[in-house]
Amino acid sequence: MKYDIFISYRREDSSGRSNVATARQFKMAFEGPPYNYKVFFDYSECTDNYFSDIILPAIRTCDFFVLVLTKDSLLRCSNEGDWVRREIEEAIAYKRKIIPITPDKECESFPPSLPDSLRKALDGLQITTIYTDHMFESCVGFLVKNRFHLNNDNLRRDKDQKAEQEGKAAEKKQIYTRKETTNSYNGHEYVDLGLPSGTLWATCNVGADTPEDYGDYYAWGETTTKSTYNWDTYKFSNGECDRLTKYYEGFQFGKKRFVDNQTTLQSDDDPATANLGSGWCTPKQEQWIELMDNTTNKWTTQNGIKGWLFTSKKNRQTMFLPAAGYRWDVELESVGLRGSYWSSSLVTFCPSDAWGFDFNSDKCFMGSDLRKCGQSIRAVCSPRRN
Repeated sequence: MKYDIFISYRREDSSGRSNVATARQFKMAFEGPPYNYKVFFDYSECTDNYFSDIILPAIRTCDFFVLVLTKDSLLRCSNEGDWVRREIEEAIAYKRKIIPITPDKECESFPPSLPDSLRKALDGLQITTIYTDHMFESCVGFLVKNRFHLNNDNLRRDKDQKAEQEGKAAEKKQIYTRKETTNSYNGHEYVDLGLPSGTLWATCNVGADTPEDYGDYYAWGETTTKSTYNWDTYKFSNGECDRLTKYYEGFQFGKKRFVDNQTTLQSDDDPATANLGSGWCTPKQEQWIELMDNTTNKWTTQNGIKGWLFTSKKNRQTMFLPAAGYRWDVELESVGLRGSYWSSSLVTFCPSDAWGFDFNSDKCFMGSDLRKCGQSIRAVCSPRRN
């Protein structure tokens, strides 16, 4: 059987504490919705035959080798016969994508005692912290979005083809003819989808000239683009996610913080306002929700570009969002596979994040995204002008 994810972990740390429950928690998260990955997770004691016949073939066929780093989990890797070492070496030999994660910052660096066979491959890999408290789902979502890029096409190819076929069939069944109507405000076109609030949506992303253009990418609260998107370059951070300098609600999860209780972007920090002019802004979380509730929407291809199409339930007007991907550090990720669009709303229970509208070929949803990431902006102006 081919697996999407192989979970490698140390069953017991040096104190005798079992790590099976922690590793199983990750397995259940990856297997459950909305990810639905096929996960190999072994919780039995290994024998040589079992290791050769079951463990190694599972590693060779997986897309992602998730290395769970708990306390002292790599110390025994200096022993050539160590099971965890053999798993990592197999992943290296078969060029699997290794993704180190650590629960609650138990292991934030690789030990100096690592053998050269492991160190050369592991040095430089980012260790992602997964908090196992109320932030667990958000952390897992961040991990999947930003580290699991390999073979997304393969994982979703059948669903993509089915969605496109269904879309074409639906278009053929339409017995009406609609004329798309657009107007402009401050020189930028919008479409009126007949939403209850009167919100009008721009027809293009900020920085784009057509609905299919990807446009520019902005960290949350920044009004200009840049080449690198991380905490060191983020405007409202002193280099770390818990050392923010603006937009911080009363939630506390560390030291060196302040609280300003600002939960919505101010106009001076809004990339839509800065680039399109007064009257335009980044949509709030509730405006994205209103859009989803009052339209039919689907994954489709428009003029050769994949994305998400909204059709108004009231007036049949449409709006297209391209799957523009997102910026992470210096990389542009998931282009043609995912769309990530900012809202102007802070995630109050985790102020290092802001709410965003995300979609892939399966679904669209509101998700929490790290503020440092570079994402698309689809502006709104409201209320509807008479």
